[in-house]
Amino acid sequence: MAGAPKLIEAVTARMLAVTEVIPAVVYRYMLPHELRVSTTRQHPAVLVGPCLLAAAGFVAAAILTGLVAEGGADVLLVIWVVWLILLLRLGVKILDWMDSYFVVTSTRIMMASGAVRKKVDIIPFGMVNDITIGSTLGGRLFGCADFTISCGAPDQIIYKIAYLPDAERIFLRISSVIFPPESVPCPLCNGEGTAFLPPGSGDTATSATTGEDAEPWDGYLAPGDGRDAAGLHAAGYHEAECPRCRGRGTVPAEGTEPPEYDRP
Repeated sequence: MAGAPKLIEAVTARMLAVTEVIPAVVYRYMLPHELRVSTTRQHPAVLVGPCLLAAAGFVAAAILTGLVAEGGADVLLVIWVVWLILLLRLGVKILDWMDSYFVVTSTRIMMASGAVRKKVDIIPFGMVNDITIGSTLGGRLFGCADFTISCGAPDQIIYKIAYLPDAERIFLRISSVIFPPESVPCPLCNGEGTAFLPPGSGDTATSATTGEDAEPWDGYLAPGDGRDAAGLHAAGYHEAECPRCRGRGTVPAEGTEPPEYDRP
């Protein structure tokens, strides 16, 4: 049974996976200019309670059936009807879980829940006062946490999403949207501040430029993707100040957006 944990992990990942076809309920409430940052559903651990209750009800019904004297048909009917109610409740919980999503966009947070009766809570980022991540022992065992969002002033409105997987990652994505960085590492030099000119080029950026539409940094290379500084030197490249960031190692973040954003 050594492969059992891996099997459970694979099944859980499959249950949590949101396909490339984003659920219609998500895009139904998105504005044309909004970008989808993250879409996830609660961890299947949220169903453990209803499953245990239904299982315990079945065991109790079976035991009581053996204890009830002959002729107690009405009592047996009541016992099994109660268990069927618990089983029906479990089915409704599963349907609700399958059709409930926690969505982060470029402007707000949306919580769509319910299969029969759909409910959508929307929190604009401007109303968010605080976000707290808390994890119980059971949550740590399942790799999930509770997400608490307080918003609205002066009256605090608190939303709590239990058993949310990858809560830390979602928290960082929300933070990156609310507090965007003023600068990001230079994509040309990887934040080093220096790049390498090809053999035969001069020491200026324009010497590496070819064509009317070429950027001043065309032709420059930086260590990475299997290249190292020693290999570039050996190939005849010589080190110079990065023309894109002018040696600072960073460039303005304005106009950049994370690659995982999707438009509706």
